[in-house]
Amino acid sequence: MDRQPILKPADDLPPHSIGTSDGDSYYFVSYVSDGQRNFSVLFHLLLIAKSLGTPIAQLAMSIFDDDQGDYFSKEENRLWLADTTVAEKGLDIRIAGVGRVYGTIDQLQIEGGVKSGAQSLELNFTMKPLGHPLPNLATGMIPFSDGIDYEYALPHLATSGTLGFAGKSYSVTGTSWLDREWGRFGACKWTWMNIELRNQVKMSLWDQQNDDAHPDSHVGGKDSFVTILCADDSLHSASALISELEKWTSSKTGRIYANKWRVTIPGKADLTVTLLPFKQEPEIVSAFNAHRVEAKAKVEGLYDGVQAYGVTTVEMYDLFPLFR
Repeated sequence: MDRQPILKPADDLPPHSIGTSDGDSYYFVSYVSDGQRNFSVLFHLLLIAKSLGTPIAQLAMSIFDDDQGDYFSKEENRLWLADTTVAEKGLDIRIAGVGRVYGTIDQLQIEGGVKSGAQSLELNFTMKPLGHPLPNLATGMIPFSDGIDYEYALPHLATSGTLGFAGKSYSVTGTSWLDREWGRFGACKWTWMNIELRNQVKMSLWDQQNDDAHPDSHVGGKDSFVTILCADDSLHSASALISELEKWTSSKTGRIYANKWRVTIPGKADLTVTLLPFKQEPEIVSAFNAHRVEAKAKVEGLYDGVQAYGVTTVEMYDLFPLFR
């Protein structure tokens, strides 16, 4: 991939200049265990609204206890990069007292700590990429809000480190998925899934709406597509169809979200995606009214005519309120 003129994963890891990007996103989903307890952890650091002159630094962290169903999330924002440093060269973004992402294409590090009331989440993970990157739509260029964004994933990062949650500390190992995106984030809403099947197939699945004609749904847009990284490292892109089968309403924000979907890739797959049961609603409440869901789900169905099983983290995001 580093030979392609459009996407160079190593070179594109650090933040991009204002001329090419109004925002940079570093989205890590980690599935880790201490051998007895299993956790799904989100660490999402963004530099946004860079065209204003000095961007906003935002870190959202969440954790889902796979065994107990407990959930906790917190969003932290630093206006005008207050208490934030961004390295002039390479990748090193630090929000003092909150979180940091740094490293190279060969080894990445994330550190973070958030608290709300009596609940807190802390992590320190070292991640080493294995295998091939997954450039969305093969080129790393995707349609986004009537424009173009850039996106690739490092879908298999061997992960180890420490995790603190609910008053306990854990030494954990597992795997992570990094989704690296930059570009210009306009008015739109979407459902995104990073599907990982047990047959080593990995998918980045998008369904976008560039209008708000379906305010109670996060699917139904004209831009629905999937990029598939197969076990033999071959890469495929295709159209996809996502339909919402069941929904729930947040008691915190009143937003409506799905918790079950049918995903169809013509001639390739017919999958059912279902959120895992949760005790606390898996919603990240945002100070900017960009409330969203980042939640773990199970995947089952047919892939190439064979029964398939897997996991994903489902993201349901709505940026329209920011542009009203």
